[in-house]
Amino acid sequence: MLVTALTIVPHVLSRLRVLAPGVSATMDWRTPLASETRLLVFEAFVTNQGKSSDARHIEDAYAAIAAFQRGMEEPETFASAVTEDPCLSLIGAALLRTEWTTDLRALSRPCLVVRA
Repeated sequence: MLVTALTIVPHVLSRLRVLAPGVSATMDWRTPLASETRLLVFEAFVTNQGKSSDARHIEDAYAAIAAFQRGMEEPETFASAVTEDPCLSLIGAALLRTEWTTDLRALSRPCLVVRA
């Protein structure tokens, strides 16, 4: 599934970049978004174990969204499911690739990983 994520995420981010040219992206979930022109990106760790329906990926997405919403009720205590140091941020790489950022530190900056 990693290959799919590595192709779909840049595609989606590229389209968003075109459709929302005045928006900037952030991986910092602990700081409240200051305006509607900020996009908070995060990763989700969701498995479809025990699911065999064609809609399992959609169900996984809904589970990730629900876990994110629960966690963001108290963002200052919302911890990432992955806290390895050093890290290689795949979402940071996607942000670089799609020109949401030019800051190479995005590759090693931890992001929120939601486990659902």
